[in-house]
Amino acid sequence: MTEQSKKPLIPSRVMAIGSEVVPREVLESLQDHQLHAFMREPDPSDWPADMKHMLEYLSKEEKLRVTIASVLARHDQTLVSSLENWTRAVWNELTSEKAVSAHDLPLVVDEMIHHLKALIATYVEAH
Repeated sequence: MTEQSKKPLIPSRVMAIGSEVVPREVLESLQDHQLHAFMREPDPSDWPADMKHMLEYLSKEEKLRVTIASVLARHDQTLVSSLENWTRAVWNELTSEKAVSAHDLPLVVDEMIHHLKALIATYVEAH
């Protein structure tokens, strides 16, 4: 069994086919591996290149997620250096004060993510 066939069916894609959002002629033109990718691969960037036209049949939310992911990926480098410096500073301070050890890493990461979410939300609301 391939890795992709182990992935569950995506309910919104099943509904798109069942409710004929995806026209029958489009569905019939897909090869088995393309249909399999559409039904089970959540990330369209992992679809075969020859089926990008299927993006138009995704739900509004899925299309928005694809757009957001694409924009975020283009700006990764901007975030990486800042995040790397911040993470190192926080971790170094916590470990130098003997407040945490490697065993506490999951908790530290959870708290850092919580903090980042709050900062991002505050920034987005302000702009």
